[in-house]
Amino acid sequence: MKLFSKYLISSLLIFIVATISCSRQKANQPEIYKYIAAYTEGIIKANSTVSIYLACPLTKEFKPGTTLPDDILKFSPGIKGQLLLKEGLGSNIVEFIPNEPFPNGQTYEATLNLGALCDVPKDYQKFTFSFSTIPLSLTFEPGNLQVGEDETQLSYQASIYSSDFITPEITEKKLSATFDSKSMPITWKHENNNHQFTIAGLTKGETGRTLKLTFASDVANGGEMDINVPGVHDFSILNIQIENTQPLTFSITMSEKIDPAQDLNGLVTIRGFSDLNYKTTDNIIYLYPEVKEESPEYEITVHKGIRSISGNKFDSEVIQTIQLPVTNPQVRFIGKGSIIPTNGKVLIPFSAVNLKAVDVQIIKVENQNMNFFLQTNSYENASELRRTGRPAFREKIDLQKNNPTVKLTRWNDFTIDMSNLVQLEKGVIYRIEIKYRKSYTT
Repeated sequence: MKLFSKYLISSLLIFIVATISCSRQKANQPEIYKYIAAYTEGIIKANSTVSIYLACPLTKEFKPGTTLPDDILKFSPGIKGQLLLKEGLGSNIVEFIPNEPFPNGQTYEATLNLGALCDVPKDYQKFTFSFSTIPLSLTFEPGNLQVGEDETQLSYQASIYSSDFITPEITEKKLSATFDSKSMPITWKHENNNHQFTIAGLTKGETGRTLKLTFASDVANGGEMDINVPGVHDFSILNIQIENTQPLTFSITMSEKIDPAQDLNGLVTIRGFSDLNYKTTDNIIYLYPEVKEESPEYEITVHKGIRSISGNKFDSEVIQTIQLPVTNPQVRFIGKGSIIPTNGKVLIPFSAVNLKAVDVQIIKVENQNMNFFLQTNSYENASELRRTGRPAFREKIDLQKNNPTVKLTRWNDFTIDMSNLVQLEKGVIYRIEIKYRKSYTT
């Protein structure tokens, strides 16, 4: 997650980015910032453009608003596209627009013929930089059967998540569905990297039927999946799962809408919890245990007697053990908006999971590049351009030092007081990076 905030009182603009990558200035061109103000670097999306912001005046041969020869910017491996020279605020921009999105998971080395554009010393005639595209991965996130107004009609809703942009046409070819051996239409809703699908028209029969999902081989958690669609007289449990929310929440999905007037106390229990809050929404029961110390697994019992809105009763007892999912180590910034000083402190909140420590680095961006930064960045999205600057702080932060009892295997919130780490100056841009090493994982 990336967050941009403005320190309002001192007019300090802070550029914050969460990352686990690293970058370095080319040792053989220590004064490249005199000629290159910014350039595309790091990991980018496949549908990105590549930009180089020039800090040097152009030769008479080239003028903004024109197309540049292909040999001005070369890529390895090669890729076809259009190379433009554009006029920006305080700088000229070399922008490469690929004819098609970059292939995912590919690293590129780009070489700019800077000497053809500007009058620069011999050692700066060529400028080489590299970037990589996000590896594309697709993951199936199982969903639930939903009950409509007509309780004999069900629909199944779930999602496929992609790590990067993928066209709807390609995504929709990754899944097919059959119900009682008949092909079923699939309705899609694409929002950024979340591709939600719905399979409607699952009519209950006198006995149970099967919805079969078949995923392409490159969809993780996919393969083939059979989903049982209960019969008209079968008031049963469709699914019991843990919700991806805080605080800890479990959901029980039933095959019919639950009678909202029924008191469910004692009809749904979690082993070891005498006080259990719940709510019902249509055919789903949500459970909220008051957890003091999390366990790796929870035993949920659904007892006889739960009543549907149509009067059918759940006539069996089901016991199911739910294991908490294992979360990969991650770090992310919290929220959006402004960083407001409090009692002389500039607190920057972030969250981490499965990490004992993080590395914090603060890069101070020089004043002369303020215009370039403000031109390409907003407070809502991140730039892919590396800014000229120097490290102002770099140190390992122990997340347990002030929180010895914190449960590191769950998401926890922490804060960094930036005023304790660097001497803040007006009119200066700072970039904060939070990184982690393999040795910091729990």
